[in-house]
Amino acid sequence: LIVGLALNYSPNTLNFVLVDYKGGGAFKPFERLPHCVDIVTNLNRAAVDRMFTAIKAEIDRRQKLNADSATKDIVEYRRKGLHKTLEPYPYLFIIIDEYSEMISENDEYRNQLDSITRVGRAQGINLILASQQPKGVSDQMRANIKLRLCLRVEQMDTSRELLRRPDAALLPNGIPGRGYLQVGNENLELVQMSYTGENQPDTREMAVRWPDRPPVESKSADADVPKLYDAVVTLTSELVQGHMAPKPWPGFLPESFTLESGLIDARHRPFVLEPIVTDWRNGDTKGLWTPTQWGGAFTAIVGLLDDPAQAAQYPLRFDLKRNHLAVFGDAGMGKTTFLRTLLVSLAANHSPGEFQAYLLDLGGRNFRTFESLPHVGAVIYADEETFEERMGRLLETVERMIEERQRILSNAGVSSLYEFNTRFPDQARPAILVAIDGMAELQENYPTVVETTLLSLVRRSLAVGITFVVSGNVPTSMPGKLFNLFGERITFKQSKLDTYMDIVGRGAIEIGETPGRGYIRKDRRPLLFHIAQPVGIFTADGSALYPEDAELRRLISQMRAYPQQAGVEFARPEPINALDQYVALAEVLGQAAPPRERRVESVLGRNSQLQPAMFDLKRMSPHFMIVGPPLAGKTTTLRNWALSLTTRYTPDQVMLVLVDLQRKFVDYRGQRSLADLPHVVMTVSEAEQLPELASLLKTESERLAAQTTPCELFVLIDDFDDFSAEVDRSQRDMNRDLATLARRYGRDGLHFIITHTLAGRDTSDLKRQIQAANLGIGLRTAEALQALGAMRTPPGLRDKELPVGRGYLVKSGQATLIQVASPYGIPDPLLVADGDAENEEELAAQALDQWVEQISARYPARAARRSASAVVTSPEQAGSPAQSARVAMMRSLLQRGMQRELARLKNGHGTEDGAGAATLITEQLIGIDMVGWSNEDLLGKLLKELWLKEQLASGLPKEVIDALAGVLDGDSLLLELDSLLST
Repeated sequence: LIVGLALNYSPNTLNFVLVDYKGGGAFKPFERLPHCVDIVTNLNRAAVDRMFTAIKAEIDRRQKLNADSATKDIVEYRRKGLHKTLEPYPYLFIIIDEYSEMISENDEYRNQLDSITRVGRAQGINLILASQQPKGVSDQMRANIKLRLCLRVEQMDTSRELLRRPDAALLPNGIPGRGYLQVGNENLELVQMSYTGENQPDTREMAVRWPDRPPVESKSADADVPKLYDAVVTLTSELVQGHMAPKPWPGFLPESFTLESGLIDARHRPFVLEPIVTDWRNGDTKGLWTPTQWGGAFTAIVGLLDDPAQAAQYPLRFDLKRNHLAVFGDAGMGKTTFLRTLLVSLAANHSPGEFQAYLLDLGGRNFRTFESLPHVGAVIYADEETFEERMGRLLETVERMIEERQRILSNAGVSSLYEFNTRFPDQARPAILVAIDGMAELQENYPTVVETTLLSLVRRSLAVGITFVVSGNVPTSMPGKLFNLFGERITFKQSKLDTYMDIVGRGAIEIGETPGRGYIRKDRRPLLFHIAQPVGIFTADGSALYPEDAELRRLISQMRAYPQQAGVEFARPEPINALDQYVALAEVLGQAAPPRERRVESVLGRNSQLQPAMFDLKRMSPHFMIVGPPLAGKTTTLRNWALSLTTRYTPDQVMLVLVDLQRKFVDYRGQRSLADLPHVVMTVSEAEQLPELASLLKTESERLAAQTTPCELFVLIDDFDDFSAEVDRSQRDMNRDLATLARRYGRDGLHFIITHTLAGRDTSDLKRQIQAANLGIGLRTAEALQALGAMRTPPGLRDKELPVGRGYLVKSGQATLIQVASPYGIPDPLLVADGDAENEEELAAQALDQWVEQISARYPARAARRSASAVVTSPEQAGSPAQSARVAMMRSLLQRGMQRELARLKNGHGTEDGAGAATLITEQLIGIDMVGWSNEDLLGKLLKELWLKEQLASGLPKEVIDALAGVLDGDSLLLELDSLLST
């Protein structure tokens, strides 16, 4: 039938749509037949559904064509010759093999066939249905199908079903092609079908003869000789110079193409999705990255969209200004490719100053090549050790961006970033894309992050130019509230048909195992799309000419080189770095905020925001625990407490009590020890000192509660379990007494800071009181965090240990990452190999010596201040003021000052340089009683006057002296006077 029609009618007159429901082989020989406009098989159910939609659209088009041309049907249209002057109008035969299988599979197809038989004939659209069993033919179809052909069948009922007679069952065996033809309800006509499968060698003479060449005998086997139907395909193709009939609708979506591939649109015109990608890849960059028009910015072309109802295919374009985008689909169906293509499309059309991206890859390191893309601030992989840290930092960065941009937009009186950028192009901010590949994994491992932090960010980010694009298998990959925030949703193949309805609504059908193909909802109906691969050219057999990653690297290298070549600069995205394993204490102390009035803050390392980790125990919680296994960095952390406090604050502001019964914390085997720090009021290294410690802490705690000037006392205890055991052995009530002090005076400035090993089982009152503070650092292991009451174990710590010095700050059950700084000038000695340990420990001791010497040099004439009451041993002694090194130094300076005054008076210079005022200092000292001689405040005022007159005597202008006096603290005053009186 097909061969006969093709031989008798040109492709301009007759076209075929061939539908094979037996697996796809029956019509394969006709793929190159110029009359054939589409071949569809049951192997692609989506193509069958699409065919019916396209046929309906074609019927509508033809009806409109008849209406516009004032013709009633195809016959009149062609009779008037309008097919030559207006649009083509060929007959269209839809030939379906095994139509009964089609109808039984989807009853909706019966309605489609009914419609075609009812309204299609006037527009030249005719059905030819073939089946072994004529089941499923409706009365409507039977009424409109006048021509019936029945070959020999086995059952009389089958013959009656089609012909209303049993005759076809009575035909003889052994005569293939014999049957009955019936037109309407008329009598039967016996017919014999011709056979087109015989060999048909091409016996035509060659168009060009070569007389000098002998004829070549054909040695090909019969299997290589073309069949008749093959010969007809070849002949008809030659007659039209190989041109296929124009398709009434675009061909089915191609299965593989890139943003650079040549494609054909619905009007048979060639086009390329993103020709600019080829320009970048080839280095033809002149005129690229021109300033964008923000009204049309942040859009990306990523593939082809098929709309058979409109007989059209369009570039699949996403406007990321308008909606967040959720991408769903089974594994391996194209979600990651979609994200890669999206990035390339955006980067090709936007400079790094206009578009920036951050990627969370929970699917298997599929974005390594994009790490060097100048638009990308970070690619964070789920399998890296620092994933949780960097993910948290990324979300914090986005939060900060949102708040900053909200303030900017509010002050500018605009509603969106794109409006702001249009009105204030010189202040334009880039559009930000946050892509998350693998929402199911994120939801499974970080449910709190998803349901609180991420949900809040997605809800507030769109207006400020930050768009989220996430991928997951199914909508349940994320909470329902989060799913509802994604205004644009697409899906690739789903294992369960019902899932399509949740994403794109009713109407989606099975689309087969074709990676890159999926559904998007447009105009309230699901439409098929196919995603382009980002770069490259495909050969005729569908294989890539060059590896995709190589082509991507080539494109990215051109983008990286462009600013220098063009002589321009673009803002780069803010990086999301990981916390270094080695952080120098001196470095973070230099970066920390300067000391603030009435606040005492230690600096221990670097926090999860890569900022100095600072602790103010008066405001956070009065006590602090450092927990971890052996060799985790607990003692180093304790030393950081001592060194950072004594570096930042004077002995008037901070006092230290160091408890080191094991003699490894204070005595570090150097030339000095931490006991030499001027802030240390007591060092405990023997059990015999415990009663004195208890007395000191009680006295100092009472003084802290009564004082008006800010001062805090820090009790640093290394290996608390050993300390507590010793207390229980020698001072049974001391643990309880210390716990009482910790509870009563914590807010007044008494702070216990202890280290605790996981093996310790101490349950003393003091330990419970310190634990009740809910503040500390857990180092290296999950068990350390659990000991501090962490509500959950961070995924980055599950089933593994962190490096030395790495841990989590736990505050009220919440854990955040921290890296303890090294005071040694080198990584912690615990990190080094065994062979270098001795040398590294020596270097560490030298570094600690330098710390102690530098801090001590700032207070040369004193150790830490200790209140008079702290050294009182009996009530009788309470009336005598205790002398401290500081008071002694103040008296010494005043004595030297008086001697300088007397020398000036003898030389007759007392009234010329202001020495007369200094004489008043001498007179005041003579009038001070014994108690006043130990009053630091009174002595300090006299020293200030002495400093002022000494500066005047040196010839320094008064305005300069006044400026210096404004920034002079007590310790600096002593140092300055010591220097002035020594000259």
